Amino acid sequence: MHFQQEAVQPPPYSPPIWHSPHSGWVKANVDGAVVSVDLIVACGGVLRDDSGQWLLGFSQSLGCCSILFAELWGVHDVLKYA
Repeated sequence: MHFQQEAVQPPPYSPPIWHSPHSGWVKANVDGAVVSVDLIVACGGVLRDDSGQWLLGFSQSLGCCSILFAELWGVHDVLKYA
């Protein structure tokens, strides 16, 4: 069996777009990350007002756990600060 190799080009980069919340509201963005080599996990997040003004940011290492745990811990922490 013979497979032909083709150079695959990645899609062009487009920066993320942030959409503001309704007037008077605050928007929270959280994320979890894992280093696949040693499974060290961290989470973080930001709070911004309706004009995009940075209100608060946080991050923390969670040690060795699942990425789902990291995502949920980020939600937990941002709700403490909201």
